[in-house]
Amino acid sequence: LNVVIDGLEFDGGSITASGDVYGIYYDNSTGGILGAYVHDLVSSASTGYGIAVMNHNGRTVSISDSLIEGCQVGVYVSYDSANLYDCTIVGMNGGDEESIGIWADPGAVVNAEGCDISDCVTGGPPPAPGPGIPPWGGNGVGVVVGDEATVELDCCNKIHDNDIGIWVGSGSRGEEPGVSGGYLRANNNSIYGNSDYGVYAGGAVGDEPETIIFSGWVDCTNNYWGNVNGPQADDGGNPFTTDGDRVGIGVDYFPWLDAPCPDGKPVGPQADFVGAPRSGAPGLVVDFTDLSVGTLGVAVTDWAWDFTNDGTVDSTDQNPTCTYPKAGKYTVSLAITDALALSDEETKVAYIVVVKPTGGVVQVEPASFTASYLLVSPEVVVPNQDVEVSLNICNTGGERGSHTASLYINGELADSQVVGVSGGSCQQVVFHVSKAEAGTYQVLVEGMEGYFTVQATPVQSGSAIGGGLGTAGIIAIVVVAIVLILALVFVLRRRE
Repeated sequence: LNVVIDGLEFDGGSITASGDVYGIYYDNSTGGILGAYVHDLVSSASTGYGIAVMNHNGRTVSISDSLIEGCQVGVYVSYDSANLYDCTIVGMNGGDEESIGIWADPGAVVNAEGCDISDCVTGGPPPAPGPGIPPWGGNGVGVVVGDEATVELDCCNKIHDNDIGIWVGSGSRGEEPGVSGGYLRANNNSIYGNSDYGVYAGGAVGDEPETIIFSGWVDCTNNYWGNVNGPQADDGGNPFTTDGDRVGIGVDYFPWLDAPCPDGKPVGPQADFVGAPRSGAPGLVVDFTDLSVGTLGVAVTDWAWDFTNDGTVDSTDQNPTCTYPKAGKYTVSLAITDALALSDEETKVAYIVVVKPTGGVVQVEPASFTASYLLVSPEVVVPNQDVEVSLNICNTGGERGSHTASLYINGELADSQVVGVSGGSCQQVVFHVSKAEAGTYQVLVEGMEGYFTVQATPVQSGSAIGGGLGTAGIIAIVVVAIVLILALVFVLRRRE
């Protein structure tokens, strides 16, 4: 079956149930839910579900522009798929019952974009240990990723003001040794204001971390954690003093965003490099150039290059050279550590290609250009003050080439420069721009965006601006003129 529900309101406030109760229940059906409002579903003895997708047949349901609030579980998925777009899920906000925004149970696949999940807070005391007690210890949870479930959160989901933002199943904890953990990819979201954890991976909250055998995947990079300095980290890996949300052992959170998405920029060490030439005959000599940056601008202190992807560090130089004696395709990796002891790694698959020449001709990788590190300085100026816009243009190919970089201000072409760059090298491009009118101006270069603001020059009482006389000056001239006129009249009358 394919069932589409459009604009339905389901009010569970008057329902009294001793077993499970559902607002919308997809059983063995695909379909979509658009603009639904499901609210106040609570079971006195079991669980109230706003929307449930469960039939063990791998069906997919899309849920968009819907509001689910005041339910014990907002959206529940088991052995099926649910795609959520621009939905708002508001939990119990302090009731004694369990409060979960999205619950992905075994076999579930859940994708969410642009959703707001909040107020999953359980007000009562944690339940006593026993059969059927959820492993998150009685806390309200925005998103539960159960064992053998997969959840992907992207495109600015807001997960906030819950007890725990996201809880991820740990897999093997002794009860079911063969069970794999939950799999979570959460990138480009805002996770903030969650009182216990932003993201917790494995076991019940309060377990000793070293006793947990986590077998899942918890990629939580490029999220905002409520603080420019990132999350509080149980692994001790974040050296900054921070009030950001807490993350548990096994959660990858580098880099994070320095502000809520979509405006936040990545913070943390970022490894990158180019090599040139990237192709040639056996005996090819490749010069590698490090393009890495440290956390918040600190220096990168250590480099570990693996030129052949064999797990062996081949060089610790910043900009090394490697000779490839045999034909083949080579994957290259660079691991860096910055002055804060934070690390990152960049791997480029089949990056270097070595081939035996045919007819004495060796193919060279053509010029290819990338842009990075846009800087607008200063960002706040007075009218007609110079603003410098700079960026790097890198040639990732083997041949020298030229590239035209164009600067757009508020969507209009303001300037362009042609820059020549050798293979495997970078060249800085600098533009200068000024504006007379007050306002905020968008800067767009090579797909990278920035802004600067022109502030109006303050007007001082009685002062002259731009060569004018000002109010006091004008009044003075008028007074003098009147005095002169009266004097002239007096002289003329005496002559009469």
